[in-house]
Amino acid sequence: MEPGEKGSVLIVDDNTQSVAMLAAMLVRAGYKLCKAYNGSQALESAESEVPDLVLLDVNMPGVDGFQVCRALKQNPLTRDVPVIFISALGDLDKKLQAFEEGGVDYVTKPFHVQEVTARVKAHVTIRKLQAQLKTRFDEQASELSKVNDAYGRFVPHEFLSFLNKESITQVQLADHEEREMTIMFADIRDFTPLSESMNPQENFRFLNSYLSRVSPVIGQHNGFIDKYIGDEIMALFPRSPDDAVQAAIALQIEVALYNQHRGNCGYDPVRIGISLHTGRLMLGIIGEDKRLEGTVISDAVNLASRIESLTKLYGVSCVASESTVDGLRDRDRYRLRSLDEVRVRGRKNSIRLYEIYDGLESHTIEKKEETRFMFTHALALYQAGKLRKAKDRLLEVVEIDPNDSAAHVFLARIDHYEREGLPKNWKGVQEFAH
Repeated sequence: MEPGEKGSVLIVDDNTQSVAMLAAMLVRAGYKLCKAYNGSQALESAESEVPDLVLLDVNMPGVDGFQVCRALKQNPLTRDVPVIFISALGDLDKKLQAFEEGGVDYVTKPFHVQEVTARVKAHVTIRKLQAQLKTRFDEQASELSKVNDAYGRFVPHEFLSFLNKESITQVQLADHEEREMTIMFADIRDFTPLSESMNPQENFRFLNSYLSRVSPVIGQHNGFIDKYIGDEIMALFPRSPDDAVQAAIALQIEVALYNQHRGNCGYDPVRIGISLHTGRLMLGIIGEDKRLEGTVISDAVNLASRIESLTKLYGVSCVASESTVDGLRDRDRYRLRSLDEVRVRGRKNSIRLYEIYDGLESHTIEKKEETRFMFTHALALYQAGKLRKAKDRLLEVVEIDPNDSAAHVFLARIDHYEREGLPKNWKGVQEFAH
């Protein structure tokens, strides 16, 4: 048998005769040997080349065997190496101390060759089996981590944490949690004609390019993406409406940078519409035993989606509901203006909408800031039914900012109501049936 085939053993003993005797029997048994004649040598040797087992004498000058064992167990490199104590001391207290220090066995001098060889073989075998088990465990843990990471791409880790689950494997049908969050919908404007100009491969390439730029913004502002709906992102912000508003502003800025890249590549810019609404919602697992899906159920989600569809009507990039704006810690730190008061299909109560324009180009922000009071005054006059005065104020707005789409929307409405008359019981609320 080749030396070292069965493993490596470090012999530590200040008695050279004992070392020689142990070395001879272990070499014949097929073990590779290292020798140390004091505690300091033993620790240096074990750290430079970690053995499969240590045969350790208790009584040595300077650093004794118990101190050596204690140091080996404190070192991450040698913590798991089995230690067999060898000593002429046979009293029970010493044997008990040997085990307390981390020893796995104790051999009393004078020792028998066959006994020592058998004990070494048993503990080296156990050590190797433990190493194999650890390797398998580490491999399986790594694989499980990869599986969890893969599932996390489909079911957000934040979603699981709200359900008090550490892993997707713990999820059960009907698990749910109710809480207040701010919901964001972000949609590419006029995506259908854009999509029709591309083949399927180009569509996927474009969407992945766009999403890879804008999606990280959500996480950077303490939100998480619940789902992708084609070109639309639905995201949730559990901490505060401020996180959602700041994410919306950052999204506008990121899309502007993305459009610079598209322009350099000869592509047309993309425009997005963003909605924000804060309300109570239910996160949970629906489906049946063989097909589960994490989802969010709430009237607040439906309302947020309908608000997003209005961004195109008003020609604005970001609209927030009053529940989101009222929840801001300091609304004066943001550039926003009242946009309208609406009642969407399926809702009894009206809701006030605000435009948030911090993320637009600087010249657009300047125009909106310059006309904000005029626009807000015009909206109040319009809602009070004073159409002529409202129109005059809106004309002042578009004279300064001809590109104010929302102002043009109200001018068109006023023209319509001047011809047809205001609806009965007018309260300044715009009704949307779709």
